[in-house]
Amino acid sequence: MNHWIDWVIRSAGDLFHLVINISILTTVLVLIILFVQRILRQKLTPEWRYALWLLLLVKLLVPWGPESDWSVYNLLTTGNSGWVDQTPLWQSSATVPDLHLEQSGSAEMPDSTAAVTLATVADQHAWSLYDLLIGGWLLVTCCLLLRTVWGNLTFSRRLVKHSMHPEDHETALLQAAAATLSIKRLPALRISPCVSSPALYGLFRPTIVLPIDHTAADLSDAQLTHVFLHELAHLRRKDLLVNWLFDLLLAFHWFNPLLWYASFKMREDQEVACDAIVLRHLDPKNLLNYGQTILSLLERQVAAPPATSGVVHLAATKKLLERRIRMIKSFKQRSIGWTAIGLTALVLVSGCSLTSGKSDAETPPPTTPQSASNDKQDQSAPDKPQNEARPPESNPNGEIVVSPITDQDRSAEKAPVADHTVLLKQISQLAEQGKVPGIQFISGKSLIEDVHRAWGAPDKGVTANDVYEVYWRGVGDGIYAFGVGRGNVIYDVRSFGSTINPKIDYSQVTFTEIKKTLGNPNETRKYQNGNVNDDILVYYRGNYQLLFVGPHDKQTLDHISVFSPKAAKPMGAA
Repeated sequence: MNHWIDWVIRSAGDLFHLVINISILTTVLVLIILFVQRILRQKLTPEWRYALWLLLLVKLLVPWGPESDWSVYNLLTTGNSGWVDQTPLWQSSATVPDLHLEQSGSAEMPDSTAAVTLATVADQHAWSLYDLLIGGWLLVTCCLLLRTVWGNLTFSRRLVKHSMHPEDHETALLQAAAATLSIKRLPALRISPCVSSPALYGLFRPTIVLPIDHTAADLSDAQLTHVFLHELAHLRRKDLLVNWLFDLLLAFHWFNPLLWYASFKMREDQEVACDAIVLRHLDPKNLLNYGQTILSLLERQVAAPPATSGVVHLAATKKLLERRIRMIKSFKQRSIGWTAIGLTALVLVSGCSLTSGKSDAETPPPTTPQSASNDKQDQSAPDKPQNEARPPESNPNGEIVVSPITDQDRSAEKAPVADHTVLLKQISQLAEQGKVPGIQFISGKSLIEDVHRAWGAPDKGVTANDVYEVYWRGVGDGIYAFGVGRGNVIYDVRSFGSTINPKIDYSQVTFTEIKKTLGNPNETRKYQNGNVNDDILVYYRGNYQLLFVGPHDKQTLDHISVFSPKAAKPMGAA
């Protein structure tokens, strides 16, 4: 049970990390849209002002785009080294790798270090302040999602229970309005006390709902036609779908006030854009009559409209009403020049905001004299003889077995899908110093007390039969394990990386890439224990062994290990 609870917490943490990154990216886009609207002002038609907000919806749904030199996010991130993570979801899985610790292959290592699972970490994992923060975010998100769905279900039930069919004359006016806007599929029409102003409801079965005092007996044919044209304009522009998506996404980004403000401004521009569509289909002599219809409807409104995602209505704030009336009074058919301005603004904003910052993966790290000399020594390490066999290992009967390296172990496959050359070279260079990426503790030199002082108590502590301490550093910071040897010296530093942090994401690295970048390993080993069947590539790096461990069937990297043979003595050993 604790295992599943911990898995939920970690998955929620990964999702929270993803939402934070998307929220940062979209905040920049909101500022760009507001800036462009402010600069161009009247030069942008209502339709183009509204179209700019649709770019925000696209960014919320698909935050990653092709890399571009023109992307505004080049100012926030430099490839994988920036503080804004633009790694696509399909390259950055939200799962945490299994935390089994395969035996490194040294005859001096105890069997008890062979397996430490994620469940053992979950059993002793203490909730941190960051976990509580994630839990609070998830709780509010779930409440907002439930409120959105429940509100629409409640309104739907009320509408079914308290609604009347229209008169034939009203249906005829609706049909004429639909023909004016070239809408072939006619929405349903109902009269109901559930609304106080005309509204469009229903994502899959759209329905125009009129209040009981907005029928043909209360409004003129011209006024009813204006109402139908406005609601049909919402239908033609798919505004119900846009509003639904915005509300669902805001449930995840509820902590970002700028996105709430953007949603408010988007709906204002949505109403004005629909007014513009209606005005384009009216006789110029009747434009002011449309404005009078809007004023008349708002004067009749006695209650606030239903706050549901699936409803668009004629309600407006005083400021928005003034804006709509000004637009109606000054409305003119725009020339192709005004269209070109709007299209240019849309293209420019799309080009700089729907793209991602350029990656620096093409720039290799500088080669130092030490790394160049060690490259020549890869095939001869002081602590291991140069031969074509694995080190001695014990079988279940206690016999010592030496397995030769086969041709299959050294075979190279086709070219990898992604390029992790820079990451692998960095891992190799750090291994020469006894380190793994992301931390400063040194295998064979650092004491476990150094880790305790820096990170506190481990998630999985040392017991009589366990000489590994495991730390989960939080979302995006990775999982690390330390083998504790004689004198409390760390003899093995293992990194399981993080699938949402491209600096230490090992999940996409293949064994083929490792061999292509670092050459053939000095050794290959096998580890089998129950359902675990791993291959291990071993590279000698100075006084250390660099191990790449991954499942045999996938041939991808699970974790890396920097192992010090000299320090590999169990605690208390002579």
